[in-house]
Amino acid sequence: GEHKNERTNAGLIRSTSAHGGMTLSGKAVRKIQTQSLEQLMHRTGIFEFFWYPIFIVLGLLCLTLIPIFTKMTSIDVLLLVFSVLSLWLGMTGNNFVAKGYRFGLILTCINMVLYVVVSAIQKVWGEVIINTFVYLPLAIYSFFKWKQDALKKAEKGARMDDVEKMTGKELLLYILLLLGLTAGVWAVLNFGLSQAFAIFNAVSIAGCIVGDIARTKRYIETWFFYMLC
Repeated sequence: GEHKNERTNAGLIRSTSAHGGMTLSGKAVRKIQTQSLEQLMHRTGIFEFFWYPIFIVLGLLCLTLIPIFTKMTSIDVLLLVFSVLSLWLGMTGNNFVAKGYRFGLILTCINMVLYVVVSAIQKVWGEVIINTFVYLPLAIYSFFKWKQDALKKAEKGARMDDVEKMTGKELLLYILLLLGLTAGVWAVLNFGLSQAFAIFNAVSIAGCIVGDIARTKRYIETWFFYMLC
């Protein structure tokens, strides 16, 4: 049924493209959105049915117990709430992104905004800068790029949420980019800021940037770079 729905979605888009570039009607768009939600429910695994409740309960325990056993100011409570929300949204967003749903990128962006607020309050300006000017723009770009690529795939009759696999040449280029970024960031952190363990921070930052770039093209190797960072 899932594949049948996807073929129907693709057929709707192809038929409009074949008639002078007409846009989809509101009814057709709502139908596709409804079918996409049904597909999401079908693609929810057993692990997620256990993982989501446990993850949410642990977050609620943090929100409940930490204020009880720790003396906190109003700012501390705000930081705690934003931190837990950021974690919930970040992990859920990653799960949706892994399934190929653009909605996950919206959750990821909200997560980053909350994290930037938390970092700014704590005056961790490095995190504020890199999230605001690197990670967040790449997530927003991915959101629009995914839609553009999905429409192109639909016109060709392919699944709209298919992931891609890097060729050997592409993988080599991404590895070289990772090494180059790592070296550059390490030089700044080590010689410019005299940061301890600069190489680990450099690998983390470079891995996340390369992962974000790979995510814009839905490469499955995205997650290797994320796990590295």
